[in-house]
Amino acid sequence: MRKQLSKFWISIALLSVFFVAQARAQSDNTYGLKPSSVECKNLMVSENALTTVGNSIAIENGKVVLTYHNIEHIKEIFKDPKDGLVIDLLTASQFACGAENSLQNSPIYKGKLLEPIYRDALIKANTANNPNRYLGQVATIPEDFKNETIVPAIIIIKNGTACHWSSPVQIPHRTFEPIPYELQTKVEPTTDFIENGVISSKEIFFQFQRNITTTKIHDLIPAYSDKVHSIEITSYSSIEGDSVNNQMLHTKRAEFMKSEILKKNQTSKIIIQAKENWEKCMIQLEMLGKESITRLKHDSIRKVLMLDKRNNWDSLYYAQRRSNATIYYNGFVDKKETKKFLTMNLQTALLEKNEPLANKALDSLYRTKLFCFLLQDENTVTQLLNYPSLVANASAVLSITDNFQSEQLIRYVRHWLLNSDQLDALAKQNLLYLYARTCKQLLNKWDVENSKLAKVLHPSRAEKVLASIQQSCPTVIQLDFNIGTIEYYTQINDYKSIKPKFEYIESYFKKQKLSMKELEELTQFYNHWGRFDLTLQTLYKEIDNPELSKNCAYILFKTTSASELRKTKGINYMKIVKKACEKDGIVFCSWVSTTFNLLSDPKLKAFYCEQCALK
Repeated sequence: MRKQLSKFWISIALLSVFFVAQARAQSDNTYGLKPSSVECKNLMVSENALTTVGNSIAIENGKVVLTYHNIEHIKEIFKDPKDGLVIDLLTASQFACGAENSLQNSPIYKGKLLEPIYRDALIKANTANNPNRYLGQVATIPEDFKNETIVPAIIIIKNGTACHWSSPVQIPHRTFEPIPYELQTKVEPTTDFIENGVISSKEIFFQFQRNITTTKIHDLIPAYSDKVHSIEITSYSSIEGDSVNNQMLHTKRAEFMKSEILKKNQTSKIIIQAKENWEKCMIQLEMLGKESITRLKHDSIRKVLMLDKRNNWDSLYYAQRRSNATIYYNGFVDKKETKKFLTMNLQTALLEKNEPLANKALDSLYRTKLFCFLLQDENTVTQLLNYPSLVANASAVLSITDNFQSEQLIRYVRHWLLNSDQLDALAKQNLLYLYARTCKQLLNKWDVENSKLAKVLHPSRAEKVLASIQQSCPTVIQLDFNIGTIEYYTQINDYKSIKPKFEYIESYFKKQKLSMKELEELTQFYNHWGRFDLTLQTLYKEIDNPELSKNCAYILFKTTSASELRKTKGINYMKIVKKACEKDGIVFCSWVSTTFNLLSDPKLKAFYCEQCALK
């Protein structure tokens, strides 16, 4: 479990010295470090935590880089000024076949000891953009080692004394992707498609300055007066100031937008919405981590924001005043042009408030797996927020997009999570399916902006939706929900919430008869969450299975090589080694040669040299 990983720094101290390392003759300088049998006794954690080191340290461009998922745990472990770490470099020449592994005769290090880094410098070295993470350079490779084949080992320093030495092994790991599932949609058998309607549209954005009702900052306005079906205008004022003045501002801005568009486009059908942009404001507050403020009354929110000097509300108010107009154009579409035909029916139906036709078009788009880019337009999403009856089918179509980072999609999901009491069971079910994919894909790119966007999709909102349909919701959708939300809780380091998610996913797959491909995915998932014991249990019982895949054999080999789990009772490590070599000897030789620190094991070295080096 992730919580078991949370103190992997502590774990390094427990790692038995199963690498009998050697080093070329170097200086006896140990930077004043001495071994300790006392200071390290308090660094005991589970065996599963030991192997995380292999996925936490790497050499990049002459630098030794450490990554870790929780900066607070770094601060917790290295809490005293004399706490730190030091890198010990091992070289391939130390493990040459045909010779004994030469060993630096030191209780501290085995190869080349680099300069230690202590608490204050360790924290200062952090360059992670995500405030929850650690990413820092902890050592520099000496010039005379840059042309060597090297592997780093880590020594933890506690109160100025050296704790246990360990050397990393990279192991396969990754998270699950959501499981594909064919959603149910609402069918409209008694509704007929139309052939003439709105065939295209053009969104035009207008940007207004504070207290100004005209602007030259807007998109180019096209001129197609003979084809215009209708014009829809949404004008905003920012929430600053007072509601009376703001009403005047957004009303006059709408009039200005209408006047500018009608200079080039003629129609009597004009739809206008003019309002304070509270929806945008609430999203901004959530992205800033100020969700509690959104529960206040509007006048109270205005007062709070006037006093907020930490955030640039001038730019945020500017974004709230961004208004838009959409010009819709008439035309005919042949049924053979399926995507255009269905899009035309959907757009016309939304404008004419024809819910059955809109649902029929959405249903057909999903059944033919044709994503409608119209659903990424701000004005279309604004219309969809008004129709609970369309959520089941709209969510199904949105789930086949390849752009889950779309602000409009996130806006749609957020709105219906907050208003799920208006939805029927099918709509909730499809909304959760969409939510799981949005959450997962958004968090796959956890940069600063996406982390802000993700705040508006907190799982607590979706949990309430799931609770209301728990008994009827398909198991696969619940699985996807857990796959998506476990990632969310990981990014915010909420370990209490991670545990039930992991247990649900593990339990689901334990009940299934899995193919080798599925076993590969499951055991890499176990490894990602530090449950290396589960990987060992799952794959070792398949070792005599003639259908055991090469990938499964190597996941088992690398995972057991990376930890003391190889010594588990009833486990024959060399049988695992030989099985991996049997599946692909070239891959075996290549991987062991680059992970040469494993050759400290005499039996493995003898087998490797026989199979690889001496041929």
